[in-house]
Parts: sequence; structure tokens; C-alpha cells
Amino acid sequence: MTAMSACVIEEAERRGTSEDAEQQEVEESPKPPSSPAPEPEPEHEAKWTEDDVEYKLAVVDEGGYVPLDDPVIGDYARALDAAEEKCTQGREELGDISVRSVQLLDERGVAATGLSILEGIAESIPGEVEGPMDCRDVAASLVALMSEG
Repeated sequence: MTAMSACVIEEAERRGTSEDAEQQEVEESPKPPSSPAPEPEPEHEAKWTEDDVEYKLAVVDEGGYVPLDDPVIGDYARALDAAEEKCTQGREELGDISVRSVQLLDERGVAATGLSILEGIAESIPGEVEGPMDCRDVAASLVALMSEG
């Protein structure tokens, strides 16, 4: 009999019911460890990391933290994909171009987002244009047009 069992029985005898003590001893006996419950799967598994351009652009446009599994990051990924197909620049440079364009527009009192700039770049280049173009010029034109409006 363990010290704990003895204390339980002693307490029960003081109360006058040793059967209760035996029942309590059974209830208090350590249970064998069970295997841990499987962790629930997240609703949206994050596809991106904090190093991805699409994530960085979402953070800039949102003005702060964006969860890595936020579906809005997919919008930026699609816009980058579309622009990347038509531009000589890669994702990182396209991200820089969109951020700088937003800054220029903001200085002129025009509200825009990196997402809208990327979408505007991709939509401004017709599908029949042969080969990728330098999209710095496209972004500059877009900023000029948006500033006039």
C-alpha cells in the first residue's frame, strides 16, 4: 500500500466509510499514459513564407501583419505570375516596382495598392505583344495615367 493509499483510507475511516476510500483509491490511481491526440489540421495550410514577395506585398498593402494562410496572398501571387509572364523583371523587382509606384501615387494624393499596380501592369500589356517587356516603363505610364485622373 502506498503512502497516498494509506492517507486516503485513513481519511475515509475518519468519515466512517472504508468502501469509499477503496473506490477513491481506484479513482486516484495513476492512469497509464495515453498516446497524444492528433493535432487538428489547420483550415488553410500556409503556402507562403515571410520571405515570399507576395507575402511582403500583402503586408505593405495591409499596413502590418498578415497571416501566412490569408487567401489575399494568393491574389498577389496571381498578379505577380501574370506580370512576370509579360515582363523582363522577376518577382522581386516587380514587387519593388509596385511599391515605388504606390509611393509615387501617394505623394500625388492618389490611393493605390501594390496589387492594383501589378494587375494594371499585366492588363496594360496586350497578349499579342511578342516577348516580355521592360515593365518599369509600363509602371511609369500607369502612374502618370492614374495621377491625371
